[in-house]
Amino acid sequence: MLKTLALTLTLLLSFIVAACSSTSGTNAKIGQTTTNATHTAPTDAVQRIRLTLANQDELIVKLNGTRAAEDFLSLLPLELTCKDFNNTEKVAYLPRRLDTQGAPAGFDPQTGSFAYYAPWGNLAFFYRD
Repeated sequence: MLKTLALTLTLLLSFIVAACSSTSGTNAKIGQTTTNATHTAPTDAVQRIRLTLANQDELIVKLNGTRAAEDFLSLLPLELTCKDFNNTEKVAYLPRRLDTQGAPAGFDPQTGSFAYYAPWGNLAFFYRD
């Protein structure tokens, strides 16, 4: 089990499988889909972001209300290069590490999970369980 810190929830499976079928680097632009991304205390509210892949496919990702999710939102918009890792996930490195105070110690990722892996400071998009 990966000791992954939260920024999880579900991606649309059909998009992620199509987006991650290549083993080469894939560019992705990440932007907010809502206008109320304020930097307030974490809440139970779900925040959505849009990922636009180099092939113009779009994914909508739901973030939980953790401090790490709020910190991630403060970095947007971003343009990242994703690389394949272990034929299981696409990873992309952020310009800085996220604040993970109060985040769960880990979780068991499923196909379609979007997460922040604190030990390496990268985002992960899981396309295989």
